[in-house]
Amino acid sequence: MNELRCPVAVRLLKLADGQQSDPVVAYLLAWSALEHVSCVVGEATGLRARFALHQNGVLRVRKEGGHKMPEIVLPRREDLLNRALKSVAPDACRDLILHPATRYLAGRIPLLDGRPVVSDAYRQHPRGVLDVGSTLDPRYPVWSFVDANALRRYAGGERSPELSNRLLEQIAEVLATIHRNLLGTCQEAKGENDTELAARALPLLVALVKALMDVGASAVSEEVQC
Repeated sequence: MNELRCPVAVRLLKLADGQQSDPVVAYLLAWSALEHVSCVVGEATGLRARFALHQNGVLRVRKEGGHKMPEIVLPRREDLLNRALKSVAPDACRDLILHPATRYLAGRIPLLDGRPVVSDAYRQHPRGVLDVGSTLDPRYPVWSFVDANALRRYAGGERSPELSNRLLEQIAEVLATIHRNLLGTCQEAKGENDTELAARALPLLVALVKALMDVGASAVSEEVQC
């Protein structure tokens, strides 16, 4: 089974490995590698740019500075990543779910302005990573999480495809939230502890990139259950 060729991702991971003293930069490099691999997987499975058409099938065109340009519909990054997640091999999926960083993120209490967000207005107890840009009021925080109860069931031997896929999607969303926080906050003290989070989650992110790089071109189009 041929391996997907992702030379850009390989180079980005090498750069990330050389930035261990700056986990934020390393994380951003590794995330770029993840987006590159997701594009490669998407292209291999037919998820790529396409022409925008009118209802009668005629190409849609826009004018730009006196020039006619065809309108193009680009796949969303979220869709590319979700498609890529479905191609993760079972062993790699298991390793990602049982990764120490996954357990850490599942039990972590989020921070806001340097203070733990222990509960919200609904008497819920957030665990995971606060989405700083979406948290408009500290009484109503928005956070991404890995379901701790589901993780315990998985660790205890429950390995149904539904549970496995859900946990892997949650892991990816937590990693994406960390990425959004890194790019969206000017001062770390205003939101999450970005440096600490980047350092703790980086090995998990790198493991996910490598898992996708190992996807075989002939198997990418099939949903591989964990």
